[in-house]
Amino acid sequence: MATKVFISYRRGDGKYQADRIYKAFCQVVPRDHVFMDSESIPPGTDFPKLLKNWVNQCDVLLALISSGWIEDLKARRRRRNQTDWVRVEIGEAFARGIPVIPVLIDGATPPDIGLLPEGMKELADRQAAFVEFRTFDVDTERLVREVLEPARERSLKEYRRQAASAAQELGKLFGFEMSPPPIELTQPDYRNAYWDDDKINIPPGLEDTPDLIVDLIVNEVAIPFVRRVWDFAWEGQSGALACSYRDVLTSIVRQARLHQTAEQADWIISPGARAWLSGKGTREAGTNSDPLRSLKAPVTSQQVEHFRDLVTTAEDQGGVHTNCGIPNKAFYQAAMKIGTDKAGRIWLEALKLFGSNTDFPQASRSITAAASRLYGANSPEAVAVREAWNAVGL
Repeated sequence: MATKVFISYRRGDGKYQADRIYKAFCQVVPRDHVFMDSESIPPGTDFPKLLKNWVNQCDVLLALISSGWIEDLKARRRRRNQTDWVRVEIGEAFARGIPVIPVLIDGATPPDIGLLPEGMKELADRQAAFVEFRTFDVDTERLVREVLEPARERSLKEYRRQAASAAQELGKLFGFEMSPPPIELTQPDYRNAYWDDDKINIPPGLEDTPDLIVDLIVNEVAIPFVRRVWDFAWEGQSGALACSYRDVLTSIVRQARLHQTAEQADWIISPGARAWLSGKGTREAGTNSDPLRSLKAPVTSQQVEHFRDLVTTAEDQGGVHTNCGIPNKAFYQAAMKIGTDKAGRIWLEALKLFGSNTDFPQASRSITAAASRLYGANSPEAVAVREAWNAVGL
């Protein structure tokens, strides 16, 4: 998931710098992944409990050390009846093995180990980052980059691995090889993944939600494979049909990986995707499993599944993501009768007959003809395909 950052500071002369550093991180990661007490704790909250919970969840703690940091530490140690929350935060992070980065503000010097209490002494041995008044923006930008870059690299490595696997599996289905497409990371708070005719664009931090990311990667890698056989127009019924082929191929790959039959499969694409796309984050995606799309029940994913309900709109390239539920449902219906493997073979064979603007009626005829050509006009396979298209009004 996207890196979670805890900003620990003293409210004296470090508050202004902490606020600016907080805002800098919020520009590149979701706001709920950056914790600073004055910004992140609602009134009435159990402060000690929430504080420890946040420290335990974070991936890195930034200990902001200003010129008065040590003096304040000494003063609080003298006032034994006053809780030193900075000491609690940093001590908790060290106890949990969470990386702690001292951030020296405006010429502050690293704390002497002899002045640090037990539980904080490790702070003296940690390599510090520096943020100066005159170069504040440059220094903060470097700090953000250094904190987040390792996580971005982990995401990119995992996405590339997933794309290579998807390309290999799709190559077997199509009967030709293609190199895995390039992947470019967007900002972590970008809520989408898309193909731009050259590469996959996707935010980092999704590798810890495998049910979400695996289908997304296959869905995007499928586009250049389909494009190589069929030069489709990404609009209207042609675009919706191309979108459907992505989902069909993702379902085939998913079922093969899980060794599932059509009857055993759930026929959904990327469970948890709707929570993620709505901006609620990957944590909510883990509890809200609403998928990106469903071939079995397109209407549950805000799609149409019968030709009479075809949506005519100027949005979404003519409703490509809404109307793709119609051919998706037809594939599901056919696969349930003849199996996913046979249905997939028929659907891929029909691609050779498509023109750039093939619409749903033309596609239904081409796919039915492909079934007859592969298995015979009166075969159970051809009959199942005809009935599947009839079931969606075509």
